[in-house]
Amino acid sequence: MKDFVASSGRSSPHVLRLGADRSSGNLTLLETGKPVYSSVTQEGPLITEDLIRQKEECVVGARCSQLLSDMQAFEDVNPGCILEDFVRWHSSPPD
Repeated sequence: MKDFVASSGRSSPHVLRLGADRSSGNLTLLETGKPVYSSVTQEGPLITEDLIRQKEECVVGARCSQLLSDMQAFEDVNPGCILEDFVRWHSSPPD
């Protein structure tokens, strides 16, 4: 982890961001204008085509839970973010 931010809700130039991997380039939060930080996220499981066909419902559930986990991690390292900030970050190509 490169950036560390512990936010107490107060405005401070030195903030410890736990769970932040790095700053996301030029992306800024839409409502606050603060930089967007990439959160450390979990890697998705490796799944074969046969397994996907056999357990389609389980795969959909796993993808939903991974997306929820990514959203929560993003929100933790980007206080004041809104859903649109997450969508922009999650949709952008990796650095």
